[in-house]
Amino acid sequence: MRVLFLDIDGVLRTTGHIDILEPALILNLKRIVEEAKVEIVLSSDWRKKFIDRQMVIDQLGFFGLKLFDCTSVRLSHRIRWCEIQEWLDEHKEVERFVIVDDDEDARIPDNPNTFFFTDWKKGLTKEKADEIIKFFFPKIEKHL
Repeated sequence: MRVLFLDIDGVLRTTGHIDILEPALILNLKRIVEEAKVEIVLSSDWRKKFIDRQMVIDQLGFFGLKLFDCTSVRLSHRIRWCEIQEWLDEHKEVERFVIVDDDEDARIPDNPNTFFFTDWKKGLTKEKADEIIKFFFPKIEKHL
């Protein structure tokens, strides 16, 4: 299984409108999901409240996308990468994953190449989507 850990603010939402995800950014996510065949796991703080999580589900659903799961909400975790690592430890079937976030606290120290930083003013751009898709299809080097 391939997984994309998704933040919302700074990735799919760059405006001050709390209840609106940006369609152009969602379409970039959709392209990743379709081309790289990934499952979406919500790692954003938006997973913590039912109303916020449901808003994400509804708005992604409008574009034909669905959440596979959410990382756990534990009071003991204050750092996002710990929550992501815990989820990965519980899902051994994950063969490749990326973390898309505008905050460095999501970068797993032992796995820094899986982190794709987004500028909170731009979000998930087409160029960043291209980088992520390429990550899921590493080139195989031929040795003579």
